[in-house]
Amino acid sequence: MCRLLAIPSEFPRDKSLEIIDHFQRGNKDGFGYCYLNEKSEFVVVKFAYSFEDALKKEKDNLLYHLPYKNSFTLVHLRSKTHGEITPGNTHPFIIGEGDNSFTWIHNGVFSETEICRAALPDNINYTGETDTEVAGYLYAKIGSKRFIKVVENSGVFIALKKNGELEILNTSGDLELMKLENDKFLIASELSHEYKSYYGHEGIYQFNKNCEYKNFIPKNPEEKEFKKEKVKFHKTYVGVPGYSSNNNYYDGTLSRFDNTNLNNFDSNGRRLSKKERKLRKKMLRKQAKQGLFRKAATVTEILGRDWSRELPSVYRYD
Repeated sequence: MCRLLAIPSEFPRDKSLEIIDHFQRGNKDGFGYCYLNEKSEFVVVKFAYSFEDALKKEKDNLLYHLPYKNSFTLVHLRSKTHGEITPGNTHPFIIGEGDNSFTWIHNGVFSETEICRAALPDNINYTGETDTEVAGYLYAKIGSKRFIKVVENSGVFIALKKNGELEILNTSGDLELMKLENDKFLIASELSHEYKSYYGHEGIYQFNKNCEYKNFIPKNPEEKEFKKEKVKFHKTYVGVPGYSSNNNYYDGTLSRFDNTNLNNFDSNGRRLSKKERKLRKKMLRKQAKQGLFRKAATVTEILGRDWSRELPSVYRYD
């Protein structure tokens, strides 16, 4: 998966480069960053190759504006899922125009890309072929509260707005937040153990232009934990069902299922027969189809456009 970083104002350049280097690993299909200059204009820098290569070629110019005093700097390392390795497919993206514009980065896979592309207006001028850019225009159309309700298991999205405020939409996936001594927040997909960070919940995190925590809106408001006035951060994985601290998936009780396809077992840990696995696979495919249609219907309701005739055949189930 891609890696994200939101660097607060006054955070040193050398430490920023260390964090990026720490989590680049296989995310070498593009590197980019953006920030707001003194005129409140977006400055976007993109490289259609790895951070490592960009550092070699632009050693003194890379993130040269750090540290600076104007809001966050967004950084993205790409691991491609949609589109080739080109500048047009490299994050960040500028979505919208004028004062309503924002820059947009994403870690994860937005599976409703083609449905939304068909339902969104025809006059959108996409710069690339990514799922991220489509999701950005959906966010611009329906707003953050509706977006977090209808988008599921699609990763982490970050928007830096023209007024300097930051909004994070965590639908699932890796998100760590660290409060610095000056009350500013450092935000990343992952941080090394030297940083005393907390794992983010599913929902909307909002930060002001001074990079200070402003508000949290949970994806599931019924959770008791979020009925408090101030959100309490916990050093634990949340929002990703069945996710363990050693990066293995398991059923929450039987650790021996780590690194195993859980579809081959029932809830009691009994291995399913070939016939049972076939029936379960058929059931899961049926649920997936139903889920796809439900989400497509939601998009139709939100955007007021009939997607059914324009939907690519691969998404039709006759």
